[in-house]
Amino acid sequence: MLENLGKKEKTEIAITAIGIVFLIFMVIGNVQKFQTKKASMAKKQDVVTSSLSVPISFEAPEIEETTIKEGWGHDPFTLGSAGAGDIELEGLVLNGIMWDPANPLAIINSDVIKVGDSLGTATVVEITQNSVILEQDSQRHTLNLVAY
Repeated sequence: MLENLGKKEKTEIAITAIGIVFLIFMVIGNVQKFQTKKASMAKKQDVVTSSLSVPISFEAPEIEETTIKEGWGHDPFTLGSAGAGDIELEGLVLNGIMWDPANPLAIINSDVIKVGDSLGTATVVEITQNSVILEQDSQRHTLNLVAY
């Protein structure tokens, strides 16, 4: 059968056969690496190792919500006024307003607050586009947003 083929066709068949054998060896090698990696991962399910850091364990105890009184303060991505229990009205600073007619939010002393939240003894009654109205002892106080 090969006698009827020319030199060019024989060369093409030989190169194709060598390529197929090479691909088979590559696939077998990758399958072995995958099985080895899978077996080692099964042994170390709770630890991830990076070349840039020490092993990290994913088994952490329950994290309780804490109040941060130094540095940046309260996490701006959680609602509420954690850590505002000791603040008096004179110490309140309106840092910003995130206006949405359905759900307005304000940032007071680095705490994200909404209508109904408490800041010490004061309660947030209303948030407008430019101010926050607080009520303390049946008196209303307005914090205005200062534009720079």
